[in-house]
Amino acid sequence: MMIEPFAAAWHRWERANLHYMEVSEVWNRYNSSRPFDHELRHEGLGIYMLSIRETEMLAGFAVETGEWLYKLRATLDEPAESD
Repeated sequence: MMIEPFAAAWHRWERANLHYMEVSEVWNRYNSSRPFDHELRHEGLGIYMLSIRETEMLAGFAVETGEWLYKLRATLDEPAESD
């Protein structure tokens, strides 16, 4: 029985793509909520102050991004381990 040498790597690549899709969904939900707010204030004498505020990033974004990167790293490690 012949086993494809990169079968496990391709499987990990597919799992990484699932995490990538989840990261995209989390980011799109966050971005659609208009997370940035700005204000331009006139301080007088031609001086203006631009303030930009950002709402807190969703915890799921960090978790999914970490898992995505972990799977990509595992994909690269698989061919090296099979030698």
